[in-house]
Amino acid sequence: NNGNLTIKDGVGNGKITFCYTGATSNWGYYSNTISNYGTLTLESGTVENTTQALDSHIFFAIDNNSTINNANLTIKGGAVSCANYRAIRQFANSATYQNNVAISGGTIQGQIWLQSPNTNKNLGSLTISGGTITGNENNNEGRAIYVSGSGEGSDVSGLNIQITDGTIEGAVQSGVTDSEAKVFAISGGSFSEEPNKDYLATGFEATKETGDGYWTVDVDGDAEAIWTTDTTTEAGKLSDLLGKA
Repeated sequence: NNGNLTIKDGVGNGKITFCYTGATSNWGYYSNTISNYGTLTLESGTVENTTQALDSHIFFAIDNNSTINNANLTIKGGAVSCANYRAIRQFANSATYQNNVAISGGTIQGQIWLQSPNTNKNLGSLTISGGTITGNENNNEGRAIYVSGSGEGSDVSGLNIQITDGTIEGAVQSGVTDSEAKVFAISGGSFSEEPNKDYLATGFEATKETGDGYWTVDVDGDAEAIWTTDTTTEAGKLSDLLGKA
């Protein structure tokens, strides 16, 4: 897609599917159901890639690629699935063009991978405010969301991952260095695995629920805060200050 495309299933059980069955297999070769270089919106229906796992071959249901243009992917509903590799790749390969993915609904079955493939300050934004993202074990170790650079010296300051709601089934991980923790700002959502404390937004904490065992991210009542009115300024614990409201 090089333009503006909206996918909507008007009948029911609609599906866009692809399966690579060729003989070529190397890391320079990839097979995608949809390669997006423009603006793509999924409202309903299914986009899937059913290629079997290969030792040296990458494939995605949706590859959001900002090498030559701004690449914008919005998922409001429907399903994106790749059982044997990664469901969505954000190929943030430009310090000029934006790579934006926003998820507010639907289901993602297979990892979301935000990839900055060189040491440049590439631009990439992943925003999750709803929906369900589920990792898989094939080549992904069960990770639901994964961000990577190109190794030592990578400038990841142009990358931003915000999670405010939704269900994350699988780990949320960084693949470069501890400095990449600043990429994340998690202020909500439900997680099957405890999110790294460094990935939480300032003033938020993760608490394990007694029922389903998931971790819920919410405001940390013990966080230090400042309460300001027209006439006074008071510092203290957030929970105490909120009690004054």
